[in-house]
Amino acid sequence: MKDLTIKASSIIRELLIFAGMLVAAFLTNVYAIWVHDGQWGELISQLHIVLLLSVVYYVLLVVIRLIIRGIMLLVKRFVNPDMQNKREATE
Repeated sequence: MKDLTIKASSIIRELLIFAGMLVAAFLTNVYAIWVHDGQWGELISQLHIVLLLSVVYYVLLVVIRLIIRGIMLLVKRFVNPDMQNKREATE
């Protein structure tokens, strides 16, 4: 069985993306407190909800990235670069 190695750059990229989702969830909480005139102490007391929301944001982003990657693979498969170059050369 082969070992699976993940590059450090990939791990760092995914951690940065998750950190961005955490910031987005925190800003969503700030916005909700501001709009609904909540108590600012909820920033601390609702951290578990913010963490859960950031995981939801990250999973949604992963799904979107997988859909885009699937579309790119389909486009690559059906549009053969060799045929595209031949068409351009004859025109």
